Amino acid sequence: MRYYKKWLLLLLLLPLTLNVIELNAQQNTLLERSSPEQVGLNRFVLQRADRVIEQAIEDRQIPGAVLAVVRHDKLAYIQAYGNKRTVPSVEPMVEETIFDLASLSKPLGAGIAIMQLLERGEILLQDRVQRYLPEWPEDSRITIRHLLTHTSGLPAYAPVQQVLNSDTTISPPARLYHYIANCEKGSEPGETMRYSCLNFITLQYIVEKVTGISLSEYTTENIYRPMGLQNTGFLPPQEKYAQIAPTEVQEDGEVLLGEVHDPLARRLNLGNSGNAGLFSTAEEVAAIATMLLNGGRFRGVQLLSPATVRAFTTIPRGYEEFGRTLGWDSYSAYSSNLGNLTSRLVYGHTGYTGTSICIDPQEDMAVVLLTNRVHPKDSTSTIRLNAIVTNIVSAAADSEERLQRFSRFYSERINEFAAEEPITSNDIVMYGNSLTEGGREWNRYFPKLKQRIVNRGIRGDSSYGLLYRSDEIITGQPNKLFIMIGINDIADGIPIEEVATNIRYLIEYIGRISPDTKIYLQSLLPVDESYNRYRGLTGRSEEVAKLNSLIKEMAAEQPNITYIELYDHFLDKKSNALRRDLTNDGLHLNKKGYKLWAKLLKPYI
Repeated sequence: MRYYKKWLLLLLLLPLTLNVIELNAQQNTLLERSSPEQVGLNRFVLQRADRVIEQAIEDRQIPGAVLAVVRHDKLAYIQAYGNKRTVPSVEPMVEETIFDLASLSKPLGAGIAIMQLLERGEILLQDRVQRYLPEWPEDSRITIRHLLTHTSGLPAYAPVQQVLNSDTTISPPARLYHYIANCEKGSEPGETMRYSCLNFITLQYIVEKVTGISLSEYTTENIYRPMGLQNTGFLPPQEKYAQIAPTEVQEDGEVLLGEVHDPLARRLNLGNSGNAGLFSTAEEVAAIATMLLNGGRFRGVQLLSPATVRAFTTIPRGYEEFGRTLGWDSYSAYSSNLGNLTSRLVYGHTGYTGTSICIDPQEDMAVVLLTNRVHPKDSTSTIRLNAIVTNIVSAAADSEERLQRFSRFYSERINEFAAEEPITSNDIVMYGNSLTEGGREWNRYFPKLKQRIVNRGIRGDSSYGLLYRSDEIITGQPNKLFIMIGINDIADGIPIEEVATNIRYLIEYIGRISPDTKIYLQSLLPVDESYNRYRGLTGRSEEVAKLNSLIKEMAAEQPNITYIELYDHFLDKKSNALRRDLTNDGLHLNKKGYKLWAKLLKPYI
């Protein structure tokens, strides 16, 4: 329980650090920005996703990507990686890049549009398509529900060139309409699930027949504009082209830019298409996900009713075997992007160009990963990458129970830090738990030292805590940083290998952000279990020594890390425990203990 309370505090109190204050100062953004910790996400776990995506770029699976994570209505993580263009010139990826969403257009375009018509009383799910499209065979039993769940029996795609070469007296969109109405069906409606672009193009036809305007116009006027989305829509204007990530190089050597990659949508439906053609940014896709997580409401505008969102994202009764909701994937063969760690309520979708959205209502979280993997050529896959990133983000999520817990002493200590003079590049920082905190004014042990020694110890802190609150320290890029941590992790039953991993993450992070800071890893001190004051440490003295060995090995691998052996100097060789003349409780130090510690640090200070 004590371990969980510490997590809560770290998550709640990190906003006091300078970088989070700066984030909160941003105004007029589409989504409110927050640190990962403010919404219960472990930033160091999230950074594993950075490494995975960067590796995919290095392996040339993708030229670049943008990852966005929203939780509790806040954009908690957004990162751009690699390049948005590599041919004919190189342009870096930025967070504001607009992507061809490919099949994400299905749920985010025609899907939402159909659900709006449903709640307005314009259509029913059980209505047959022929009711709205009289050109369809009169005996067709395909319904709107069949189209939404991909159980209509329509073929997966259409032969583009064959359709183009058909009746040239009518427009390409009209030729496609005629083909879908009269094509041979692969199965009876409701018999099997066959993912088909033709299903959502047919839904497009129904939207356009009911509303009297194009799908592009309808979605802009009824979804994207009311939400305040500036970069989302079909048929992007040329003034947006500089912001768009190009896709595949065509046979004539030209790179597709601002035109949908999908041949059906581009060559036959001319960009206004139910299956593909929507363009957007990662943040704006995340905003749509936030709207759905909020029961259809976004920034005071009700786009869908809560009941409609529930129907939209839930598998209909009788369709459980197919694993698809009314527009989304849940657990069909196409659902790999949802990962292995999401809840049973999760739903999502992918797009052929390398786009993915995963929405988990139980965690109140969405993961958006947008890439243009088909640039400059269509030769890779992001199926595995999508799943791995979703797993990492899911693993970074903390529980509501932990978020709601609070501990007064931790809050008070953080507030004390905020009230002090900021850490500077001339300072020495003592960083750890109650042992460090107990040293109080560390400068008194070094009276001739002109540098300030800053005490950043917090009673009960753990390796996780040091990870979470490190920004407040390294923002000032201190001259030296002395770290002692791990005893509370051991008391809480955390495996020493995990503790060592956290310490490794910490020093790697410090090295990236403050490369000139000299880091000193101090060994843990022995404990004396005979006092019976700390039950969590009973029988775990050997783990202390083992963790010290791991820390020592870690320091030896890093040229800028110095290991300081303290353990042996505090050890009573006869009892194999903390010397009794240095402690009053078997764990913490008395005045004599601190004087010995300071003496051992003097050569390094």
